[in-house]
Amino acid sequence: MYQPEKVTEAFGQFSDHYFEKSLNKISYDIATIPLNFKYYFINHSHWGAYLMAGATLNLITDARYDISETLRQGRPSPGLYTPSEARLDEKPFINGILNGDSFKNNYFASVGFGFGLEKKLFGSTSIYVQPSYQRHVLSADIGIGPNKDKIHTSSLQFGVKTVLN
Repeated sequence: MYQPEKVTEAFGQFSDHYFEKSLNKISYDIATIPLNFKYYFINHSHWGAYLMAGATLNLITDARYDISETLRQGRPSPGLYTPSEARLDEKPFINGILNGDSFKNNYFASVGFGFGLEKKLFGSTSIYVQPSYQRHVLSADIGIGPNKDKIHTSSLQFGVKTVLN
């Protein structure tokens, strides 16, 4: 979930009241299909260090929006353009592929890189820590959702890894 830059728009001006509408929060559930490559530049028997690079296909499965509409008494500020309908209603909101939307409007690709440190515990089990960064690079409209947002992420992964033979 993230909070876009809040823009409150006035609309529907009447003699003694008008309305304000704003998009407060956007929340996406995203399924990812990653393809990453690791290069171990240190690979000792008890610990290692690596660089990671890759690409990810991201699919928005569900989308939720927090939109508020408020009735205001009086008149909006002088000189403020007040359309009869909110322009926010004209924006292309996506719902996610699990809600019947097309793949074209609900995907984006990202590329990323990171590095990691790995401490071997025993056999084929180790613990690791890996900071990484993913950058939005491709979507149908060069952005996703009503504001054509670009989703860039940074993460810190840590955990236990076991290789099954």
